[in-house]
Amino acid sequence: ARLNYIQLNPNGAVMSTLSQDARKAIFLALNKDDIIDFAWGSDELAQPANSLLTPDQSIYNKKCKGYEYNLEEAKALAKSSGLEGTTLTYIYNSDRANMEAVATVVQQQLAEIGVNVVIESCDTSTFFPRFFARKDKEAVTTWDLGTNGWDSERGSSLGQAYSYINNSSKAWGFSDEAGQLAAKVNAAADKDEAQQLANDLQDLTLSEYWEYPLTYTNYVMVSQKNVTGLDAVPVV
Repeated sequence: ARLNYIQLNPNGAVMSTLSQDARKAIFLALNKDDIIDFAWGSDELAQPANSLLTPDQSIYNKKCKGYEYNLEEAKALAKSSGLEGTTLTYIYNSDRANMEAVATVVQQQLAEIGVNVVIESCDTSTFFPRFFARKDKEAVTTWDLGTNGWDSERGSSLGQAYSYINNSSKAWGFSDEAGQLAAKVNAAADKDEAQQLANDLQDLTLSEYWEYPLTYTNYVMVSQKNVTGLDAVPVV
């Protein structure tokens, strides 16, 4: 029930100077299937994500369109937006499996649209202070894109997505409109109303091109046979 995602940093030294068309070019240049094949080997452990919500959330919309790979459009947007020829800094948590492989493929795919990606490997103790930097004005500008994963998302609310979308510090780039809509989703008492608002929110957030839903994890956990109780409750 986790979501692995790629985040563009609205405070990044280069990313903060680029337009929405540039962000769109980045996302259209990413071939999710190739990333999964290289990093996970197949979709058995990581399934392609189409939304910032997970299928384990009741308000997830399986019909959400997601991002579709379109290299030619990405090249055109990269050129017209000024993205082509830039150098972006990419950070990832080296203590998390598969993230180095994801970074490698993203670097290769963005090279196809004329973008140079410098990859910086960080252990957990250095990754999170940079990725979630708020008050440290210098640290918050030291990366342009990065990968991370949300905690397991279940239930009828937006879960961790809410803290990103309805973020008063604007650390993740989403608009005021998205933040207000997120608040309405969590406040809706009627199930059908909540679903419609959530559907609108899933489409709106993707249209702003700040966060790329990469995979829904489907990890297999193995224990010694004398360990009991694992089949009684979900392990999250």
